[in-house]
Amino acid sequence: AVNDGIDEANYYAALCFEFGMGVDQDLDKALMLYGFAADADYVPGMIKAGQLNDSYYGYKDNKDRAIEFYERAAKKGSLDAQAELARIRFNEDKKSNFDTLKDLASRGSATASEAVAHLYEDGENVNQDKTKALQFYIKAADNGSLKAAREIVRVASENGDKALEIKYADKIYAFRSPNEYFARAKKLFDDGEGERAAFWYSLGGLSAKKETNMQRAEEIIKTRFEKNAKGEWSKKN
Repeated sequence: AVNDGIDEANYYAALCFEFGMGVDQDLDKALMLYGFAADADYVPGMIKAGQLNDSYYGYKDNKDRAIEFYERAAKKGSLDAQAELARIRFNEDKKSNFDTLKDLASRGSATASEAVAHLYEDGENVNQDKTKALQFYIKAADNGSLKAAREIVRVASENGDKALEIKYADKIYAFRSPNEYFARAKKLFDDGEGERAAFWYSLGGLSAKKETNMQRAEEIIKTRFEKNAKGEWSKKN
């Protein structure tokens, strides 16, 4: 599709390279393809290209280039791009940018909600409030922020909140390779969480489409589930 000139295909191909879906992970190729999507005026491509240039996301540290992509997306009306600009320029006018982030969060920006949560957790330009921080992290994660989901898992682990940790840990693995699905399944199985392990083993088996992986997935499932006479799966007593 990329070779046929379908502009949005650059974005989706970039996602595959960023997360290692069906290919080896290659952030340089992801950034290049996001750039092509941005050049084709595709707003999500602009935002992702900005993020891969933004040290906040842990890949490259090219603030000027990140701002360039964010500004282009903001001009197209993207709330998330406006939030990225307020965050990256936060120290230039803390009060104004904090107000902007809170307003964007109230309008549904996951990026803004995650940034506000971070500020509440650190007590930067606002009274530290870890309860509010968690609320904003949850709001951000529920609106699609993987970064916020990672923060929730961290906070939940620190607080011993297993239910919350489980709920958001699986969101982090939404885009991953079969090998990572198997690694996650093994860890869960070793931790005694057979049902969740079965899910990830089966997903890895389906993703890899290899007979040995499918057999392993079925073996794991059978440790916790059984088929009745109708061929339906149910939990073992």
